[in-house]
Amino acid sequence: MNLITSSLLPSEPPATPENLYLDDPNFTLQKLTLYTAEIESHHTGEEAVKLFETNPHLPGIILTKAGKLVGVISRQRFFEYMSRPYSLELFSRRSLVTFYEFAKTEIFILPSHTPIVTAVRQALQRPPAQIYEPIVVQQPSGNYQLLEIHQLLLAQVQLHEQTTAALHLSESKLQKKADLLEKTLSKLQNTQAQLIQTEKMSSLGQMVAGIAHEINNPISFIYGNLAPVREYTEGLLKLLSLYQQAYPESLPEIVAASNELDLDFLKADLPKIMASMQSGAERIRNIIQSLRNFSRLDEAEIKQVNIHEGIDSALLILQSRLKFSSHQQKIIVNQQYGNLPLVECYSGSLNQVFMEVINNAIDALQIARGSKSNLNWQPTIGIRTEVLERDRIAIHIFDNGIGMNEEVQRQLFNPFFTTKAVGKGTGLGLSISYQSIVERHRGQIKCVSSLGEGTELIIEIPTRQCYTEPALFKLAS
Repeated sequence: MNLITSSLLPSEPPATPENLYLDDPNFTLQKLTLYTAEIESHHTGEEAVKLFETNPHLPGIILTKAGKLVGVISRQRFFEYMSRPYSLELFSRRSLVTFYEFAKTEIFILPSHTPIVTAVRQALQRPPAQIYEPIVVQQPSGNYQLLEIHQLLLAQVQLHEQTTAALHLSESKLQKKADLLEKTLSKLQNTQAQLIQTEKMSSLGQMVAGIAHEINNPISFIYGNLAPVREYTEGLLKLLSLYQQAYPESLPEIVAASNELDLDFLKADLPKIMASMQSGAERIRNIIQSLRNFSRLDEAEIKQVNIHEGIDSALLILQSRLKFSSHQQKIIVNQQYGNLPLVECYSGSLNQVFMEVINNAIDALQIARGSKSNLNWQPTIGIRTEVLERDRIAIHIFDNGIGMNEEVQRQLFNPFFTTKAVGKGTGLGLSISYQSIVERHRGQIKCVSSLGEGTELIIEIPTRQCYTEPALFKLAS
């Protein structure tokens, strides 16, 4: 039985430096290695295993029903689920539609005429868990093929290298062409920075979410049992008091045991211990909630959120950095929150911006601590929010640290620019923050600073977003 509707061959030769030409305006997906592998949804998981084993480079299979597109099952996701306990027995003899319903993901479709640079940028804007899923490429004929994400990134790197080389060669001859290539190079650098930061934040978010989940279960058990334990303890103490009132003259053995336990102290201290345990458990629960709010791996889409909760989560996660270890001098955080409405945004991306800006403010205060001659200087971070006209809000984050000169301010949001020592910073944080605010949220981020007087970053975003992300099509089976 032939499970593939056409031969498993690339529609074009693989992209190489020899056949990606800078003069060609059509750097499109059609130039890359595309796979045609379709299988009807009534076939079994066992047949899909044979198909993947026969074609080791196949990134996935296109699932169809009566010739119509149902979905995509990637090689990585298929073998990940099939390797789980009992999955082989569960899915090997059942139809693939059963497996697809269990492990369904959104399908990312791009037209075959999409430029490579545009495709890379849109592919990286997918939720972190789906970044390495194959891309479905739609041909003008209406047929679908698969593109492996690594092929796309390799073509982007090759294009980057060619653009850099051509830029150096054409500076003296073709100034107009050099200007165009410089813009292309800048876009490629931004895309590459986004790839690095997306991978970093994806790993961090997964780790944070996993830790929060593991801690949440035992602390919920402890927190849920504190109330009955406190009730039982109070009951026992009350019962003990009744015994003492009814039988004031106790046996010598009981008196000796009571003195050894210091019963009066125990009765006074036990409620304090219970209250302390309650406070500690509540603090752990708040930290876990802040970690979960920060990671927000399951909230990659636009949604309405409370901006203040995101800021509070970032502050709680950075709590340990708000105290200078050598002098035990604590950074004062002044929060002046306005009456903000719920804001439509990419909450995970926006939380990352708050984290980066506050973290940079702490770094500036740590540097200023060694240079301030005034002994009464108090390191301070101010956070103020307000509603602006035309359905926009502003978040002001201020520090009274070292500040910066005009030259540093001009380069502040450039990729890979940093004033920190080697190994202390990558220069990507504020660049990614700029992209998130300006490009993703249609807002603006401004810096106001004077050397020696501190720095203020002003973030403005609209309360409602127009959805401009690449289309993600979820097709029913």
